[in-house]
Amino acid sequence: MLYTICSKYHPGVDTHLRNVELLGLSRHLYIEELSEIPSDATSVIFGAWHISYEPVMKFAKRKGIKIGYLWTSSPTETELHSIILHQRQHELLYQASNPTEMNHKGEISLLNRILAMKKNNEIDFIWFAKRDFIAAFEDDGIFHAPHPVQERPRRNSIPDRNNISLFLSPAIKKNIYSQYLAFIAARRRIPDLHLRTSLPLQTTSGVTALGWMPQETYEREINNTYLALHVSLAESFAYGAYEFLARGIPCLVSPTIARNLSLPSQVDIVIQNIDSVKEIADRIQYIVELDEEYYKGLSETLYKYMGELKEHNNASLVKIFREQGIV
Repeated sequence: MLYTICSKYHPGVDTHLRNVELLGLSRHLYIEELSEIPSDATSVIFGAWHISYEPVMKFAKRKGIKIGYLWTSSPTETELHSIILHQRQHELLYQASNPTEMNHKGEISLLNRILAMKKNNEIDFIWFAKRDFIAAFEDDGIFHAPHPVQERPRRNSIPDRNNISLFLSPAIKKNIYSQYLAFIAARRRIPDLHLRTSLPLQTTSGVTALGWMPQETYEREINNTYLALHVSLAESFAYGAYEFLARGIPCLVSPTIARNLSLPSQVDIVIQNIDSVKEIADRIQYIVELDEEYYKGLSETLYKYMGELKEHNNASLVKIFREQGIV
């Protein structure tokens, strides 16, 4: 039996591994709640670093359990997550791992450590969710498999066209300020626009900061969105954008996310210059002012693309896991 393990405080990795469980390939556990590895475990995949992993991995090794590590970050994310900023140096401080756990080292050091563990036979395999690493590190037991995804119910109604969403984590890679300024610029042209966000932005007449939301509230907010923003600098996948697009809800994305989600670069939601406030604002205005039938057509196209992505990614992952002897 394959078990996957991560911290409940790493939502992206948690989503990734829970999706593996939903494919029927594994059982997913949280390290914070793990007292011992289940007796039927034949393989274990760890995701996102946690200080408690080392003793668990040593125990698994003694038991002859196959041990693997999931690496979800892209190379650019890995570099960005290696930048340790002093407190208050940046309003959107983001730390990929708890600095006390990593001795103030970032993801590059962690990845080097994982590669050394593989070389020294402390672990059996490394699963890179981003193909880019394979050119540098491909070897026996080092492989790429795509992000698993789950189908989402298609939204059938169209909400108020002034409803804009910005649901992102406060990470440096998210390009938040450019998107916020783009909304402000678009609202100068369309005064009724309203931004609802999970970020701790100042609430004004045009912005509502929702903060953390229970799943039911989050899904309701998604379905009440006319246009979402997710124009990141770097992503290994972008589950946040997928949550909108898989329901057929337009979401502005960067070329990186478009490639991750197998979207053609000419689709209306792809922002070519992610540093251009004007381009993002122009595209917000363009989609908000679309003819309703064109908007419906765009929604249908996005839903279709995400359905194809789901079929491809999930089938590929199952095939690769079987070839690697993980399941």
